[in-house]
Amino acid sequence: MSEDYSIRRAKKACDTCRKRKAKCDTKLPTCTTCARLNRECKYSQSSGIRKQPRTWDVDERFRRIDHQSTDGRPVSNDSSGHNNGHSQPSEEELWSLLNKDFDHIIDKFPEDSVLANGKSGSLPSEGVHDALSREEMVRYAWHYLDKFHNQPLGIFIPKVLMESVENGTCSQEVCYAMAAIAERFTVPDPPQQRYNIEYFNKAWKLVLRSIEVGSVTISTFQALFMLADCQFTEGQPHYAGQKFSIGMALAHGEGLFDELCNESFSELEKELRRRISWCFYVAHHIFFPGRDSQLDVKFGVSLKLPRDDYKATEILNEQPVLNDERTIPASMQGSLIRILVIWGKVNQILLSKGEFPTEDFKPWQNQSTTSWVRSLLDDFEAYNPVGTRSEHAPTYHTNTDRDFGFSSTTSPWLYMRIVYHGIFCLIYHPFLLSSHTRNYPSYPRSWLESCLSTAQSHAEVITNILDQMTKEGLDISSPFLAYIVGISATVHMYFSRVNVNDTTHHYSGVKSALEYISKVSSRWKNAQNVLLHLRFLWKRSSSWSNWLKHSSSESDPNDSNRMLDHTAIWKSMDYISLSTNVFSLFLNGSNLDLFVSGSTPKPDTAL
Repeated sequence: MSEDYSIRRAKKACDTCRKRKAKCDTKLPTCTTCARLNRECKYSQSSGIRKQPRTWDVDERFRRIDHQSTDGRPVSNDSSGHNNGHSQPSEEELWSLLNKDFDHIIDKFPEDSVLANGKSGSLPSEGVHDALSREEMVRYAWHYLDKFHNQPLGIFIPKVLMESVENGTCSQEVCYAMAAIAERFTVPDPPQQRYNIEYFNKAWKLVLRSIEVGSVTISTFQALFMLADCQFTEGQPHYAGQKFSIGMALAHGEGLFDELCNESFSELEKELRRRISWCFYVAHHIFFPGRDSQLDVKFGVSLKLPRDDYKATEILNEQPVLNDERTIPASMQGSLIRILVIWGKVNQILLSKGEFPTEDFKPWQNQSTTSWVRSLLDDFEAYNPVGTRSEHAPTYHTNTDRDFGFSSTTSPWLYMRIVYHGIFCLIYHPFLLSSHTRNYPSYPRSWLESCLSTAQSHAEVITNILDQMTKEGLDISSPFLAYIVGISATVHMYFSRVNVNDTTHHYSGVKSALEYISKVSSRWKNAQNVLLHLRFLWKRSSSWSNWLKHSSSESDPNDSNRMLDHTAIWKSMDYISLSTNVFSLFLNGSNLDLFVSGSTPKPDTAL
């Protein structure tokens, strides 16, 4: 044998050269040695030679869709510029994606796609094999619904989902997405096991195929949202952001926001459309707060709950809906919804380029939110604490001209006050605030302390309300309130650690919050999950507050203006799960009345 082909070990050789211990230049489709000797040249999966990553086909198809919408020309199969899904994109690439124009994203999808309440499982399942058995899907569905943070924003109606799974009519993409996400562990402990990548890729292929052939169904939206949730909790916000942008673009293109109450739809389809609309709209505001979407005016401020909400609730859940003085009217429910929209708008202000938040920065001073806040205050400040009507208080009327003026001693009004001040705790909560503002990696210490002080004032109001409820024997039991109260308790904990000289007062606030949460958890089945989330959040808050307290030296003359880096904090926390749970408790579709009424529903139907 010649010197060029001397025998030696080849770690990345083809199977033939490896077996014969011959030199191999690893060319494709056949190496030089096998071509010269006219032998069969094969590469096993274990050799690793030019092996495409498992997500190559999925990411390559998405890349081709994106390039076609940009250049208008087909894209070759050359993957030289392909991101294999394992390496993180550069900072410039990430912000280029997040700041992409919203209208441009819409143009990448076919105009003739039809949104129907059908099943896309009838599409050709090229590349998808080994369908899940019905027994496996029932097990995955129960496991999925049992995990509190894996039911974000109420994307499913549990009863309808279980019926479709048990009857074998659940679409393939939903089945695979659910199977992928059901293997994750729940918080408070960090996930010890990743989602099933094989099932994830199968679901993603089916979703892409539905988009490409123009057969977008409700199941497509549900699977897309679950896949995005998977990747966010796995620390891949750039890929999950793509999926949320796709969902928003599809929802906008299919007229999902314009036809929420179309009379031609059944009660079930109306409810499913409303849930999907909320899911992608709220997720869009959470993860893209800097993007100025024109849907705010159409979908946020002017949105009123459908007139048939109570009717839909009664039909879907087979429960009588109480419409007495303990039930908050639709006008007040709309005010709660506007709070969440304002929360998203506040984050838009914080993330707006060139507007660095100073120590005296007040989000409500921005002109774009002035009218929203005025409308909000009209609803919440219409009645003073002693229960007498204000001179300029608005009057709400129904068909019977009934006045819904609540006094301070009625359950709905106390509920509204807790929610109102709880949202401010969330807005000014430094721990959550530092996670939202990703393009501002650091803040002045004095500004953070100012935000904490503002949150503390609202947390004290919540503590006083809880004490008033205890003294007067009022009963308001709601997992959503338990979460809000828990957030206020974390504010007390922060404040007591940063200001070590005043711990007794804040300890009483934490004690009141724990007593309320304990009472709620004994009545509501899923409130136990609220406790798990709060325990996870409190565990994080302990290390964060200690770090804040000892972050600067006393000898530093510029201690009050020292910049504090929050990048490590943001990366170490599972903020996505925590934020989506706030909305899933509050915006859980047809069960919204269970959270805003003073009634006491059955524990197993709470969520």
